[in-house]
This record gives sequence, C-alpha cells and structure tokens, in this order.
Amino acid sequence: MRSRRPHLRQIRRCAELPTESYQTLCGSCWKRLAQVEQGQARDAALQKMAECYDRAVPKASKDGALYPQLQWAAAGIARKHRSGRALPPKLRSIVGEIAEMPKDLDDFWRDIAAIDAEILGAVLQGSLTRDEELKLLELYRNAWRFGGSPLKLMSVLEQFAFLVDVLADAPKAMIPLTEALGRMRSTLESHLRSSSRGVYRAVS
Repeated sequence: MRSRRPHLRQIRRCAELPTESYQTLCGSCWKRLAQVEQGQARDAALQKMAECYDRAVPKASKDGALYPQLQWAAAGIARKHRSGRALPPKLRSIVGEIAEMPKDLDDFWRDIAAIDAEILGAVLQGSLTRDEELKLLELYRNAWRFGGSPLKLMSVLEQFAFLVDVLADAPKAMIPLTEALGRMRSTLESHLRSSSRGVYRAVS
C-alpha cells in the first residue's frame, strides 16, 4: 500500500484541476484503482471515481458528456450492488436516456455509448438473459463493422473488465451476471483477434 501513496497524492492533485479532461483523467485513475483494490478500499475508490466523472460532466460538450456520465453511473451501480448504497438521483433516467439515443453509424462512440448504457441497465437490474446478451453482442459488432478499430474495441473490452472486476466480491446473487459479462468480453475479444489477423493478412 505504501508504494501507492505518492500516486494517490498525484490523483488528488489532478482532481483539483478545473478542466473536463483532467477530471476525466482523474476518474480513470480511480477507476483503475477500484479494479485492483478490495473491500472498503474498492468502495472508496468507486466513490472518488464517481465524484471526478460527475465534475467532468458540466465542463463537457453534449456528446462529450456521454462518457463521464456513463462512468459516473457505472461507479454508482457498482456501489449499490457491492454495499447497498443508494443510487444517485437521476441515475436511472440518465442511463435510460442514453440507451434510447438513436443509432448513428457515422459516430462510433455515440453508438457505443448507447449500447454501454443498455449494459449498465442490465447490471442495474442485476440480470442479463441469454437473448439480451446475444442482442447486445450483435449491436457491438455492428458498431465495430461500420466505424470501429482495434484500439476502439479494446476500450469496450476494458469497460467489461472493469464491471467484472469491481463486482467480483459483490453478493453471490451477482455471479450469473458477471459470468454473462465475462462471456461477452471473451466473445468480443475473439472477434478482435480474428479481425486483427485479417488485417495483417491483407497488408502482408
């Protein structure tokens, strides 16, 4: 834990800077810490993560606010399942509104935000049926086909890894959900590997 203290001080200094990009960077640092901590330390990191992303939202453009809004919601949902914390006001409505945004094949990140919001809706509910799992996988693949890249899909995979990690020590009732999220991540990861091999063969 001692080795982390200088880094925690740097994160806290970053959180004091006023711009959206710094607040988002701060949120990302706490997000990563939440993945590797456990117990109360993980809960504390999730709270700090939520605070940073919440401060980033009013500083961002309308579309630029989608990412910090979803990360703020992800932290709140994880805290609810892990320790019974009350959901922040308007979380459900914000996630629902983003999930219902019309798809735009010319805007990869806008499409991904809507799909990610659907995932968060399922996590909030605490369950994901096999039909829902397959439907969401197809939406991710469609977004990837029309505007994706390996780097972009890796960002999607990282969000799945975050959810699985922070819910790993949640109540046992969450196990079927985390298993479904793990399957989705593995499927998309396989898709990424096969697509990357195809690109390599094409340029060889």
